[in-house]
Amino acid sequence: MGAVLIDDSENSNLKDLGIRDSKLISPNRRRYLYDEIMELAKEVHFISVSAKEIDDLRKKMSLNEVEAMKIAELIEKFKQRPDKIIIDLPDPNATMFIRRISKYADVKEEIIAEHKADFNFPAVAAASIIAKVQRDMAVEEISKKYGDCGSGYPSDPKVIAFLNDHKGEELPFVRYSWSTAKRTIGSKKQTNLGQW
Repeated sequence: MGAVLIDDSENSNLKDLGIRDSKLISPNRRRYLYDEIMELAKEVHFISVSAKEIDDLRKKMSLNEVEAMKIAELIEKFKQRPDKIIIDLPDPNATMFIRRISKYADVKEEIIAEHKADFNFPAVAAASIIAKVQRDMAVEEISKKYGDCGSGYPSDPKVIAFLNDHKGEELPFVRYSWSTAKRTIGSKKQTNLGQW
């Protein structure tokens, strides 16, 4: 997850650079924009959440609750508090999601939580690019160590093939609570290296 603190006056510069939803930008372009965002932003923060941490937290709470907790952690990282916080809403209910965040952080700023905020707000798109580049680098490292694992997204046939090829292995980067992993390789409790 990424967070960017930027002056509203820089929004036109972000637009001029072509900053938009990271999913709509090629990996090479995202890398270039990453450096540009680092130059323009007052602060940039990101949090990587391990697959194991997500799996452990998912035993106690919903994925939306996990996201609210991690967004709160990002907000707390800012040395200079923003005037307002804009979030790409993962939950159907904005009011409820903002309330969730407030359980984990002392937020006095105005919070705007909208679906497709990365499309409507250049700063949110910039944070999306920061997060996506960090994710891209993590996936590259996994591929170097374990072989081509694809993009990590369930629509990618390489991901499914990779999971099928590694049935029975305990992979530290696989979120076993993810329905795609459950369908493809099952729970890591069902089969482990000693049983395979």
